[in-house]
Amino acid sequence: MFTEADLRDGFRIGEFEVLPQRHVIRRGGEEQSPEPKVFGVLMSLARRNGNDVSREELIDEVWDGRPTADGPIARAITQLRGHFEDRERPYRYVQAKHKVGYHLVQPVELVGDEMKPEAPQGDSALWQAIAGAAIAILLALVLWITWRPDMADVDAIGVLPFEVASDVSGDEYIAVGLKEELLRALVSSGGPVIKNGRVSYPELSVPQIADHLDVTVVVSATLLRNGDNIEVAWRAEDGRDNTLIASDSVRGLKGEMLELQRMLVSSVLGGLFPGTQQELITESRPTGAGTESYYLGLHAIERRGEPGNLVRAIEHFQAAIRLDPNFGPAYLALATAYALLPDIENAPLEESNQLAVQTIEQGIRVDSSIADAAGAIYGNVYHKQKRWAEAEAAYQRATNAQVVDSNAFNWYSRMLAAVGRLDASVAAARKAQHIDPDSVIVNSRLA
Repeated sequence: MFTEADLRDGFRIGEFEVLPQRHVIRRGGEEQSPEPKVFGVLMSLARRNGNDVSREELIDEVWDGRPTADGPIARAITQLRGHFEDRERPYRYVQAKHKVGYHLVQPVELVGDEMKPEAPQGDSALWQAIAGAAIAILLALVLWITWRPDMADVDAIGVLPFEVASDVSGDEYIAVGLKEELLRALVSSGGPVIKNGRVSYPELSVPQIADHLDVTVVVSATLLRNGDNIEVAWRAEDGRDNTLIASDSVRGLKGEMLELQRMLVSSVLGGLFPGTQQELITESRPTGAGTESYYLGLHAIERRGEPGNLVRAIEHFQAAIRLDPNFGPAYLALATAYALLPDIENAPLEESNQLAVQTIEQGIRVDSSIADAAGAIYGNVYHKQKRWAEAEAAYQRATNAQVVDSNAFNWYSRMLAAVGRLDASVAAARKAQHIDPDSVIVNSRLA
């Protein structure tokens, strides 16, 4: 086991160099500065050099013995793996051992002096002056980093897929559902353009992700479940300089998903736009009983290209409505699934259209806030019936709704192409890509 003094001058783990005195992980010319707790976990693991460090030892050494839930520890491990680009099983750098702890897979190699910068030569007084200036610059940099960026300068915010850090399989649907509702709330806030990132880009830095999505701020989150307890930790980072804008975590119970959703949306909106009051994106008073079924449906319809998933999505949305008859978004999602049946499941067109219209009309009766977004359903039906003027009017309503997703623009693009308005069709497809740049369906349509 190494001591702190052994590691102080630097060490290597695989292809990465670690500089403890600077709190830096380096590979080639690229340097990363992990959060203090994450770097503390790394040092605890490095001292064991392949032996396990238990949860209790991490709490003593990194969290100063303060009572700590599993969430912050799992989150730190996930972030550390990210710094080592170690996100796929089997892990190459940081491995977990069930009910034992964590250990490094790669051996720690002490390198000492070869990693130290060369000592400056010449007059010591001059060196002291340079050192003093460097400290002053560093202090100024710290003050600048901790100063909150002006969100008025933010043109667009990209929201990445929520990472699932728990060992419980099948929690992806919770992450999909929470992200979907966060997107709806952010769009409804009337602030910057909100873009839906569909992949996590493990190989890219935050500025590179921001450049790819053409956004100013990148929002990411990690979900951890322990039994019925769920914790969601989120962070918003400035894509221009990789500084942290805001971060927080919320905790709730699996059986109370609607409340967890409320807390998450309130936390993110409050962190990004202080003073914002969060409201559910619905005029109805949902009970939350059908939220889990709704999330399962969203997870399935996102993967509707896989056999049977669209039918499963319909079953989940139907269950959500039975459990919570006043939840408008579930009707909107179910109507969308019905509208997709002829294309994906080769279902009878007229019957599917009728189901879609009946469902959306019922949804509007219980929750009028979905009426504008419902224009996409009517537009799709009218398009297939070749009622072109009515289809365009419906799509115009949908694409100008307060909450709009890329699907409305995508369907509108198809209708415009069908009547030969190719330039307008491309423009609509570009708008879909603008808000959902990684959607395979949107990019295929634009191509």
